[in-house]
Amino acid sequence: LKIGNNPLGHGIMTLGKHLSYLPELIGLHLGATEMGEEEATAVARCLPRLSKLQMIDLSGNPLDQGITELAEHLNCLSELIALGLGATEMGKNQVTAVARCLPSLSKLQKIDLSGNELRHGIIGLAERLKCLPGLTELQLANTNMGEEEAIGVARCLPSLSQLKMIDLSGNQLGHGIIELAKHLKYLPGLNELQLDYTEMGEEEATAVSGCLPSLSQLKRLNLSRNPLGHGIVQLSERLKCVPHLTNLALHSTRMGKVQVSALACALKHVPKLRTLDLYNNPLGRGIRVLIQHLSSVPELRQLFLRGVKMTKKEVNDLGAVRDLISDYHVSVSLY
Repeated sequence: LKIGNNPLGHGIMTLGKHLSYLPELIGLHLGATEMGEEEATAVARCLPRLSKLQMIDLSGNPLDQGITELAEHLNCLSELIALGLGATEMGKNQVTAVARCLPSLSKLQKIDLSGNELRHGIIGLAERLKCLPGLTELQLANTNMGEEEAIGVARCLPSLSQLKMIDLSGNQLGHGIIELAKHLKYLPGLNELQLDYTEMGEEEATAVSGCLPSLSQLKRLNLSRNPLGHGIVQLSERLKCVPHLTNLALHSTRMGKVQVSALACALKHVPKLRTLDLYNNPLGRGIRVLIQHLSSVPELRQLFLRGVKMTKKEVNDLGAVRDLISDYHVSVSLY
């Protein structure tokens, strides 16, 4: 049942009363429907009659305390595979309530709690995540997670060996990333790692680079909006360990001539790369080295260089590979 992105508001009360007539329902999409606490409670109370639900998405609604009522009934959904509660005004108390019901959801594969002020509640959540051995996607972006919480999440990873995607972007992880990197080796099938805007510095970037040999299936890596500096050189040296990489985002990482040159020379190790995001970096004349190595990535379709100052000659040279790169013409700046 898909009726998300509609301003249903109080109309959800009526819907909730009638959902019990759909005992075979397997999916319920009510994201961004202006559902509040009262409406969430109405939906929650019909869940015991919807025991075959495999997916429920209530993201983008101001549920607040309604989440506590919802959590009390989620343990009736033993077949649940995906749970979406992103941006629902969930706080520490609500995430604690959700965490308590996780042992009853042993088939859960995807959980999205992004965009909520979870804070220290993440510690308890991480402990309960160990009850979900089949989890493949964990989204905790923008949850006010700090170093301590990052360590808690890191230490639950050995129990989540099936994870294919993890998103911790928009959190002040700092040194917690080093502990995270130590435990990423337990995720051999990881396809996507999102660590954008996490206060990652050179030391943390080096730690993440060091775990790449254990992540040979990685396809998407985002370390953008972090002052990586020379850590990019270390990352470049390990790209040979992730030959299936298709998307690499390193925008706003203070990448200079030395770093982009090292990256350019390493592109031959990721021949399947389709998207390379380097915008808002002081690449300088390193852009020339990059252009010379673009032929190493024949499947490249998007190269983002907006905010990167280039000479007319460099733009013209870049134009010579326009058949490879679809977005070069809107992503550069002249000086």
